Amino acid sequence: MVEPKETQSSELRYIDLEKQIWREILTFSDIRILKEKLKKQSKISGEGMSDSYALQKAKDIQYCIKQAHEYFKSSKVASISIKPTLIYYAIINLAAAIIIIKKREKSLNSMREAHGLKDKIPDKLKNGDSGISRDDILLISAEFQDSGTFTELLGLDLSEYFILPIKHNSSSDTTKDFVQKINFSLINPDVRELNLSTLFSNIPEIWKENRLSLKKESKIYLGEAILNNENITCRISKELITIEEINKNFSLTENSTVAESNNNFFFTLPKNTYTTSTPLTKRDIIGNQYLTADRNNDVVAGDFILYYATFFILGSLSRYKPSLWRFMIEDSMHGLNTIPEILCDSAYIKMPLYFLMELDNNFYKI
Repeated sequence: MVEPKETQSSELRYIDLEKQIWREILTFSDIRILKEKLKKQSKISGEGMSDSYALQKAKDIQYCIKQAHEYFKSSKVASISIKPTLIYYAIINLAAAIIIIKKREKSLNSMREAHGLKDKIPDKLKNGDSGISRDDILLISAEFQDSGTFTELLGLDLSEYFILPIKHNSSSDTTKDFVQKINFSLINPDVRELNLSTLFSNIPEIWKENRLSLKKESKIYLGEAILNNENITCRISKELITIEEINKNFSLTENSTVAESNNNFFFTLPKNTYTTSTPLTKRDIIGNQYLTADRNNDVVAGDFILYYATFFILGSLSRYKPSLWRFMIEDSMHGLNTIPEILCDSAYIKMPLYFLMELDNNFYKI
């Protein structure tokens, strides 16, 4: 994991958060602003970019943003039977825009017309055997292909932002804002597919549903790091977890001292030890922070990647496997029916906000 770096930030204070996020995106997607950004990036990298090529790339990015916006708006008035499919196409467009922004040689004309993923259905489900279980559904996976939009996204440095509270002995407490760069291919070189069980266990917005409804161990933990002089203290909520689980799933516990309160466990270790093995810190759509398990976790990934793969699977089920999709959204006995709706609702905030931060290279705090 790359060591976090301090970064700049802004705050979104509006009541209608979704509307404000899109207002910011559309402001920064003005053709002149995009052209200037692309040419500046190219100059920093030591390569020039002609005005005409920058204009073409800017138009492509703007087109992707407009399509994503329309897909999101359409999905909000659709039923859950097709909602994930529309959100998936919105995410694809945001992903394509990120790729065009970050890769000089990429434009819509040069990108391969492929998703980069293939759905993988367990034989029991494929053969239509009776007695489908929740665990069978959770083994449905997205298999990585050799090329396509998702494949290109895996090789990019994507950003996760977080807040580090700082405690002072003789002055007021303060905070600093940090960014971690996450390159999926470098961190997870052997991962070639992601199943729903792994995806659900790593998504902050459904961590409680994953534990209580699906009866699965989460790989993200409600908590955060706090800087105090030369030490870092990781505060992890006790809700629904044990200290044995934390010790099993975090390498930072090996070099830390432990304390606890009624609501939290506290793991304190030297600052330099923590920063060399920093767990991925993520935020949910209301600003809560989570630490990602770096042991016994099938994948360590940013939320844009996780949502992309999740909505690929959910969208594929709703389009091509209606019997399995009905099982998920209609059978309340298995604990699966609430999760797709929660993910759809959170995607309206999380995916545009994530894209905005990549577009502007700035941490937007809620």
